[in-house]
Amino acid sequence: MALGTLCLVDDKLRIWSHEDLQTLCDLAALVQSFIFSMENVQYKAQLEYEANHDALTGLPNRRAFQHSLNYLIRQQKNADRDMALLFLDIDNFKNYNDTYGHEFGDLVLKIFGHVLRDNVRTQDIVARLAGDEFTILLHQLEHSESDVNQICNGLLAALGSIEKVAGIPVVLSASIGVCLGRARQHLIPDTLMARADSAMYRAKQAGKGRYFLG
Repeated sequence: MALGTLCLVDDKLRIWSHEDLQTLCDLAALVQSFIFSMENVQYKAQLEYEANHDALTGLPNRRAFQHSLNYLIRQQKNADRDMALLFLDIDNFKNYNDTYGHEFGDLVLKIFGHVLRDNVRTQDIVARLAGDEFTILLHQLEHSESDVNQICNGLLAALGSIEKVAGIPVVLSASIGVCLGRARQHLIPDTLMARADSAMYRAKQAGKGRYFLG
């Protein structure tokens, strides 16, 4: 299978010797090897991306989130600022699937992910765990609770500003559970997740469309 052509131009008439032709063949083989090598690198990079990102939203997936959480917790032992883990669940998401179908539900998930990514700081990490469950890692918080309050209120306001999806009226909101990780403390990933998850359910039980600090 041909990958391309190799064209050499000379300003003088030339008779190609056997050695010249062999040199060209060697050069073509070298170029082919380089192309195959680059394709292999790109293929591996694509596999790595797919292994760490959610196919629907393009956000980091559970695997990537867990890696980031473990890394930040290790850093937190010597950090000067707090971090926070946010656990988010889309309110009444099942109704979208049941009423309008899974394609519409997928569109809601995409929009929800975009809203989260667009309304946090550059250094923060947004991930989709599964279904309608998302997480956000906030690190280097300068004013802990006030920073969390500002970000959560901004997220809820941004979600509430969406009135239609694909022309269909929606009331998009989320229940958010928050767990703070204090600076210079020994933190346990599963404990942070459990506390954030519990806080999220308390927010949902309190009426949805709000956040709760656990």
